[in-house]
Amino acid sequence: MSTDRADPQLRIDAGTYEDTLVGLLLVVQFALGAMIALVTVGWLFFTLNAAFDPNRSVWYFSEAIPLVIAMAAALYALSYLYEK
Repeated sequence: MSTDRADPQLRIDAGTYEDTLVGLLLVVQFALGAMIALVTVGWLFFTLNAAFDPNRSVWYFSEAIPLVIAMAAALYALSYLYEK
């Protein structure tokens, strides 16, 4: 596997701060991806748990669905700020 890959470049001119901003964008994207994974796993756990509990509704944690969609949209939009 070759390690001679070009570094990601911002689509805007950031001057001397370009490497710092690209690193910050990658950290934010990683954090958003981790949050999406954790919220999705938690939502699945609680929803499946509620499916077998007659006292709880399956839709009790339905507000997590728009949260996951919003985080995924933000993650997707952040990928347009730099060129790979």
